[in-house]
Amino acid sequence: MTTRRDGGCLCGAVRFIALGEPMRTLQCHCRFCQRVTGSTSYAESMYPVDAVQFSGEPMARYSHRSESSSRQVHVHFCPQCGTTLTLTFERWPEYRGISRGAFDDPNSVS
Repeated sequence: MTTRRDGGCLCGAVRFIALGEPMRTLQCHCRFCQRVTGSTSYAESMYPVDAVQFSGEPMARYSHRSESSSRQVHVHFCPQCGTTLTLTFERWPEYRGISRGAFDDPNSVS
């Protein structure tokens, strides 16, 4: 049986289902991640793009050129409440980083 993890934004307008285990979970402290969160770091779980399904409102997107790779990093967020839900990457188009705090049970992801 495939592991299923649900999650969504603060207001509930965007929901997602992540299937399977994440390829890895990490916490990044780079300046970009600090600005995305308004905090000291960003925790994300990496999944294949096709392992994540979304429902509800279409997400808004902000694209930022990475200082290290010069490629685009796309920040996907709820258009209603502004919760950052995922990151996608020009450099790695097959992966999607899901904000760990957006899972209904953030402690279920390791």
